[in-house]
Order: sequence, then C-alpha cells, then structure tokens
Amino acid sequence: MTKQIFDDFTNISKNYYNPIDQPLLEEVQFSVKDYKFKVKIGDENIETKKHKNEAIVMAIDKGPISRDAYRNLATIEDELPREWIIAEQRTQINEQMNDKVKITTVKMPQHINTDSVENPDIFNLEIIDEITTSIGKGGQRSIKDILNFIVPDLVRKNILDSEQKIINLRISGDGRNVGKKIKHVMITFAILDDIDNIHNPNYHHTVVLYSGSENYKSLDISTALF
Repeated sequence: MTKQIFDDFTNISKNYYNPIDQPLLEEVQFSVKDYKFKVKIGDENIETKKHKNEAIVMAIDKGPISRDAYRNLATIEDELPREWIIAEQRTQINEQMNDKVKITTVKMPQHINTDSVENPDIFNLEIIDEITTSIGKGGQRSIKDILNFIVPDLVRKNILDSEQKIINLRISGDGRNVGKKIKHVMITFAILDDIDNIHNPNYHHTVVLYSGSENYKSLDISTALF
C-alpha cells in the first residue's frame, strides 16, 4: 500500500511542483482500529539523525531531565528517539571527549560526612547514586588538555590573540550538598580574556570533582596536577 501511495505521490506531484524542486514523500502514517503504522520512505540521513540525537542529549543535560522522565516522554511522543538510542549517543560523545580531554581518577580519603546535611543542593536520584558509588575516588582533567581543545575556537572568534602567549585564568571551587548525607567538591577554571562569558557557568571548565569535604588533605591530593 505504501508503494502505491509513493507512486501516486510521484505522479501527482508533477502537476503541482517543478521537478527541479525534487518533492519527496518521506513517510506514510495511518491507523487501523487501535493499531498505528508509520512507514519511512527512502534512505535515512544518518548525519542529520546524529545531529538531532546530539541536540537531544544537550537538552536533557541542560534540563536536566532524568532517564526515567525521558523514557516516559518517548513513550508518549513517538517522534522522540528511544531512551537507549540517546544513551548510546551519550556514550559516543563521552568516548570522543575522553580521547581529547582524558579523565583520570585518583584515590581520595574516604572520610564522608554521614550526619544530616542541611538544605541539600542536589536531589536528583541518579546523581546521588553516582556520587555514592564514587566515594573514595576523585576525577581530574588536565588544564592543558582542555586549553588545547578550546583555545583554537577562541582564536577564531578573536577572543584570544594567537600572538599573545599569556592566557589569564581564574581558578575557583566550591562544595555542594548531594542529598542528605554526601557532599561533593568541584574545582573549575574560566578564561578571564573571554569577558562576555566569564559569569556563564557553561564556560567554567571542570578540572577536579570528588566526593568528600573541603579539607586540606583532600584538596592537596585532588589538585596535584596543578
């Protein structure tokens, strides 16, 4: 039936569109009683599909939208890719980024505050589980690796001058309460030369992340790369 519709569309469209415009029938969608059918026609544009999935990953992370919440949305709206497809796309992005900016782990003191934490900053159960399982470990990224990744783009935008050998950085850090039992500490840096984005959190690049308190021993171990 789809082939017949495709043939009809090809013939009828000649009466309404210039063949140079190349009108294309992309899909046929219909229902029979309670059964819905959607038939894609032609080869799928893999590059367009990849860009769409990457955009969805970005939207989920900025939301943030939990995995279960997105799975429920995908169940309601069939135009959205399945959750496992988005999970695979995120894995690919992580692998590509790890090739350019590697994340190394460091063993941290396992002193965790088990007392109740007032006013938790983060309630997301997925983040709480990840932080809980990472107790005793810290993550580090090299500032040099991050700069090698972002500086060429800043030069193209005339934010940095390739002839100027000095880049001005601001290093800062803070701890946040995750759930009611755990705290994690993050250290970031920003490029002061990028004046327009100095207060934009997306331009503060993480170099250290660990579960624990902001004490001298933990900071001394986690910032060894500096």
